[in-house]
Amino acid sequence: MPTAPTIASTPTGVGVTPGSPSYTVTVALTGKDQLGGTFAAHPGGNPSSNGCAVVSELSGTLGANRIDLQINTSAPAGQPAVLSPGDLNLIIDADNWGVGSSANAPQGTTGTLERRPDGSGSLTFANLYLQSNPAQEPQESGTVRWTCEG
Repeated sequence: MPTAPTIASTPTGVGVTPGSPSYTVTVALTGKDQLGGTFAAHPGGNPSSNGCAVVSELSGTLGANRIDLQINTSAPAGQPAVLSPGDLNLIIDADNWGVGSSANAPQGTTGTLERRPDGSGSLTFANLYLQSNPAQEPQESGTVRWTCEG
């Protein structure tokens, strides 16, 4: 998989809740929305014993781009899960990328999601499809990793 270009940015959190843990989110994307870099997120939620929650949403800015990751799967924390349609949305500015089968996109999405009990996690994917234009080429591929700073 090609490496996404690195874009310098100042980590910026969105929706900061006082006393909530901070997550460092590292993004490397190729495709229509080529982005690479790191931002801070403060999603709130119900913290675990270390102050970090298994997240369902991470949002922030990377350079001039707004990024929202919405995880919709009920896969248990601590076990890698193969991505299926409906499991997640990756929104970059106005582009909403989702998991697709080859029936509704040029190529079916492949990838895995792992959310660990300590609040960290990773997402690796190839061929997310643009929901407003399923025929969009190139599709979006890459990685999103996050760690909780407590």
